[in-house]
Amino acid sequence: MKALLFLTVLTFSNFINAAEITVIKFGDSEESNQFGLQGWNTVLIDKYVKYTGTGPGGVWTHVGVAKNYNFQGIKGVERKFSIGEKIEVIWYNHGDQAFTLNPLISFEDPDRHKPELGEDGTWYEMEGVVIPPGESAKTSYTINEESQGTYSLINIATAGKTTQTVLCNKIILVTP
Repeated sequence: MKALLFLTVLTFSNFINAAEITVIKFGDSEESNQFGLQGWNTVLIDKYVKYTGTGPGGVWTHVGVAKNYNFQGIKGVERKFSIGEKIEVIWYNHGDQAFTLNPLISFEDPDRHKPELGEDGTWYEMEGVVIPPGESAKTSYTINEESQGTYSLINIATAGKTTQTVLCNKIILVTP
């Protein structure tokens, strides 16, 4: 009984100590971006991604429908990403229909996720989500043995056709 009680307290204690840091909250303009991780203040965005004040504000693909022409992220000083840490991305669906999103994340590639369209780097699949019209939703990626390491960027690609339907509002780091 004592062991069970200790385990419960330990688990609850770890939950309480989790820290959530908004690495970047994209604003409706470059000047209104908000940064939360010290030394991380260089914005990465594709030339087809622009700022918008729609919904909560953020960045979206403003021209075309090509699924490979979208990335947004943040760059800064090197930081160790450890197993169990999580990257969460908050999205907003400006469209009038539900939108299915299966984004990718990279800690190495500062541009588009296709090597023929820029630099090469490892990309990981984030948890997918269906975003109802006019609502926000979260996707996440948990650092594991394969992706742990020291990096200086977080880059997110929608990896799907967006055409001003879905905007990226925030990138959040959750530490256990």
